[in-house]
Amino acid sequence: MFTDDGGILVCADAGVESSDAFFEFKHRHATPCAPGEELPPDAKLLFRVTVEQDGSKAKAKPVVYAGIAHTASFTQALELFNRRFPSDKGGAFLLEGGYGANHRQNAANVFMKYGHELSFHTNVDQARVAWHPRS
Repeated sequence: MFTDDGGILVCADAGVESSDAFFEFKHRHATPCAPGEELPPDAKLLFRVTVEQDGSKAKAKPVVYAGIAHTASFTQALELFNRRFPSDKGGAFLLEGGYGANHRQNAANVFMKYGHELSFHTNVDQARVAWHPRS
């Protein structure tokens, strides 16, 4: 179900239910840790990313599950999505209200600030994105 794409675990199966993806990730890739113990640097967080493709009229939007190390720069996730969903200007993770989730922070910060569900929008000029105040 999950494949490794440059250190990020990816599941892009159209028919996968969220509960199945999270179950699979937990049982195959989760890093157990005792209370009060720090996570190892390679412990991964799972994000559920809905892809909003510019100009697409499709009702069913692609959903990609991405497991990224909590210490890794979220720029790695941005690069992965730009590779998988290429567009003229690139893309950005946008939040409700149109603000961007700044990719220049580690995955743990993104997870703690915005949660595990994100939206990746294609064809977004990074220079024109207003970053969320929590960035």
